[in-house]
Amino acid sequence: MAIDGKGGQTSCPIWSFTTIKNNPPQIEITYPKDNSTNIELSPIITWNATDNENDNIKYNIYLNDEIIKENCTLKIYQLSNLNPDTIYTIKIEAIDKYNAKTEVMIPFKTTKEPTISLKTPKNKSIVIGKTITLIWTANDPDNDKLFFYVYLDKNTEPITKIKSDITENNITVNVSDYDTYYWKVVAKEDKGATTESEIYSFKYIDLGVLKWNFKTNSFISYSSPAIDIDNVIYVVSWDNYLYAINHDGTLKWKIRTNSFISSPAIGNDGTIYIGSNDGYLYAIYTTSKGLADSPWPKFQHDNQNTGNYNHEK
Repeated sequence: MAIDGKGGQTSCPIWSFTTIKNNPPQIEITYPKDNSTNIELSPIITWNATDNENDNIKYNIYLNDEIIKENCTLKIYQLSNLNPDTIYTIKIEAIDKYNAKTEVMIPFKTTKEPTISLKTPKNKSIVIGKTITLIWTANDPDNDKLFFYVYLDKNTEPITKIKSDITENNITVNVSDYDTYYWKVVAKEDKGATTESEIYSFKYIDLGVLKWNFKTNSFISYSSPAIDIDNVIYVVSWDNYLYAINHDGTLKWKIRTNSFISSPAIGNDGTIYIGSNDGYLYAIYTTSKGLADSPWPKFQHDNQNTGNYNHEK
């Protein structure tokens, strides 16, 4: 009723209304379970929800308190690209048509990464023959099933995948070129965590096949080559040159005298000594660090070229 200052009044119609009893939805996450571990890196989150008034329900989904999906009408959602061995918190908010809401939140931990180690061929090894068996070991901390992807080619970072989705920890391959090969293995467990091995190399050779040759301007005879610790080979030729040859058969440098030269000797400081029929003894500076410590830099490490079996170092 409305009354003015002079006593006038007016009555409005009488309205009535009835409130309803609206309960918020009920919700439960069915996967993953609360505080579960070894969860895949792209898990499918599922939940159950009910509403006593049979209202339609929409869902907001949060990962670590950050909303990732709004107004979802399904009871399923797939996460992706989670990190291994990491704790996450998933929260789902259920909202009915009257904006009554309920939320549920659980933590879970993702699967751990597998470990992998290459075994054979050893890194930087030389293998003989075209058929080679690659062997590795791998382990998964959660005992998940492992699958392997093998890469092999001549790139220092191999990119050619030669095997996929195998469960054995070895394969046999055939190589064709006398060259250096690089290989690695990626281990992937069935929940999505992956680990990449280190990169190993091996060099393929066949016995009795020419590795390289180096031509001088005359014949080489009566000369014993010397090899230094860097695998540089020093040899003289009847063209009166001393040659320093890299281990791959390429010329490092050469120096000429005025006559035929004796076999070279290497000093502890890397100096090369040669005698010449021109009457001179030559001492030549090099970057060498001395005679190689191997069975054949000189016979019995005899820098005097005497071939004396009893010569003392």
